[in-house]
Amino acid sequence: MHYAFQELNDLPAPFACPPERGKPWGTGHAVYAARRAVKEPFAVINADDFYGPIAYRLLGRFLQSPAPESARDHYAMIGFALHHTLSDHGTVSRGICETDRNGQLLKVQEYPLIEKDGDNAVWRDGEGVRHALPGDRIASMNFWGFQPSLFPRLEQEFTTFLNNRRTEPKAEFYLPATVDNLIKRGEASVQVAVSPDQWLGVTYREDAPLVIEGIRQRIRESTYPPALWA
Repeated sequence: MHYAFQELNDLPAPFACPPERGKPWGTGHAVYAARRAVKEPFAVINADDFYGPIAYRLLGRFLQSPAPESARDHYAMIGFALHHTLSDHGTVSRGICETDRNGQLLKVQEYPLIEKDGDNAVWRDGEGVRHALPGDRIASMNFWGFQPSLFPRLEQEFTTFLNNRRTEPKAEFYLPATVDNLIKRGEASVQVAVSPDQWLGVTYREDAPLVIEGIRQRIRESTYPPALWA
């Protein structure tokens, strides 16, 4: 087993971390930190999210399938219906996906301040105007499948980010934005599969009882083990 630590000074040459920087560099940098340890197809998840077993099976099939011959890299993303990812206790931000008829990802657009509206949702723009969002829109919850070829592309994107924004103490290098840039330049394709499972996560303190009960229900259904390490 290998551990890769996201260290502030782990930057492409010739960059150095500005002394005023105290915040991690973001999800793209977190994956970049594993570049020396990962040599095979791999998954990326948020460690504090519960995705459900179907999502892992879907991604496992992709990672075990041979990549088609192409100049582009081939990646995967497991999405969830937006209404399965919302909190009852406040707004959330979500990356909303657009795909073509073959399930290929076209783009991921970040929507802020999303809240439930029955089985659907609404979001507010920078001027506070509310816009409708269908509940069946595909939301990215940072569940990705990649090839090791991602790492040099990450370094290239991270270098551009550092050139432009390294002096901003809170600027973050986001993984979805990197994937979006690769798609736009024709350097990568991303196959999207949608899991029917209910995503579980704690955005607000009040979400915790729902997550606890969700895990307990899955234990009762024998879809989640009563003890992870027995």
